[in-house]
Amino acid sequence: MRKLVALLAATTVTFAGSTIYFWRELAAERARQLAPATLAATATPAARPTAAPDPAPLAAKQPDPAPASPRLSREQRAAQSVLNARKQLAAAAPAFLASLGNAQRRAEMVAEYQRSMRLYSPGLQRYLGLADETYDQFLDALADVDLAGREAMSRCALDSNCPFPEWDRSLIRARRRDALSQFGTEVADKYDFYARSGAERQLVAEFRGRLDDATRLTDAQSDKLVRALMEAHETIRQDLEKTPRNVSSIAGVAYAQGDLDEAEDDGVDRTAEIAGFNRQLREGAASALNTAQLAIFDQMQQEAIEQSREMRRDRPGRRANASN
Repeated sequence: MRKLVALLAATTVTFAGSTIYFWRELAAERARQLAPATLAATATPAARPTAAPDPAPLAAKQPDPAPASPRLSREQRAAQSVLNARKQLAAAAPAFLASLGNAQRRAEMVAEYQRSMRLYSPGLQRYLGLADETYDQFLDALADVDLAGREAMSRCALDSNCPFPEWDRSLIRARRRDALSQFGTEVADKYDFYARSGAERQLVAEFRGRLDDATRLTDAQSDKLVRALMEAHETIRQDLEKTPRNVSSIAGVAYAQGDLDEAEDDGVDRTAEIAGFNRQLREGAASALNTAQLAIFDQMQQEAIEQSREMRRDRPGRRANASN
């Protein structure tokens, strides 16, 4: 379970693979909820000039205490992350845009994209039911869309008038629809589901690893479980986005009170509503599993909840309060 937690929490600043691109799309949707005033208020201050050293012996001086850093709220930290992401993207944009204009380098990026997709999505071709030649063409189309999206993001980061990360994605979405339409609606829909359900597919893969011969899942059950969990997560996520609360997902198998600093924890006991979210996940699982399989899912869910409780108990601020 800890390995899965680390895997699902990991992110990357590289722009390879459509799964990452869709993750950025979802992250940008959440970032849009931040008010522009909050973004401006949390801009990184300019560095102060360094004062000349005092001629007195250093050993005779007591070091000045470091200035206290203002404690930022969760929203302010998120806003700062958006600003930092824009700076990093803007710094890398000129080299990336120059590479796009170079035919050889662009071909290399397409090849890199294909290698990444084959490495990290080994079951995608079989899932889509495409022959080798058609799958090569499918990956070429996805690479073209990915590069177009990266180009649009890079140009937005460089343009002070572009409301990053709220740049208009409608043209990229239209381009993606056009690129995939040549393979048929069924393939396009299946790929869209595959891209959206990455976390759930990883969870189901771990779940299948816990089952013995007597409780083994069929492929049809696995597909149904992935879809049921994804739909439950999307319903819960929409609820949480409408009214942000201190609630976090634990490896996709459960929800728990978020791990915030004591100063920013709203102090509201959300036990009842979190239990409701976990019931939604369990009901989704129950629609695909038999009684014996569901019992193992219940065990995974309880392990995740207990792990979250242990992490909150072990948090430095809580340990300090408990010792006083």
